[in-house]
Amino acid sequence: MACPPTVSLHSFSEKLLDKHVHFQIYCLKDSCLIWIGHDPAVMKNLSVAMPNPRLSACPVATSHLMGDFDDTTSTALAERLSKKTKQQVFVSSNLPLDYMQVPLVEQCIMKKLGKIFLQATSD
Repeated sequence: MACPPTVSLHSFSEKLLDKHVHFQIYCLKDSCLIWIGHDPAVMKNLSVAMPNPRLSACPVATSHLMGDFDDTTSTALAERLSKKTKQQVFVSSNLPLDYMQVPLVEQCIMKKLGKIFLQATSD
């Protein structure tokens, strides 16, 4: 899966567990930056994950770049999304820690990324 070779921005909101969650996905060539949060839009936590292109069975390399190091939500999401998309993924998660909401957030992102990748291949 790959985004087109230009930068594209995709913004959307979903109501998950009675809370409005906002998403911004910046697609670049072979990578994505994903911001998740509530208003106002700030980047508090930022993590990155990179898959190993030669050995898909190897673990994804992850790093928490900034923010609260006790909040591992952005790192865990970046790791799972990187495995699924086989791309470098940056995630800034600015949501309160809610273990019930995280899988729903991941589903929303994967659904949107699927549409973005499908559109990119048809262009």
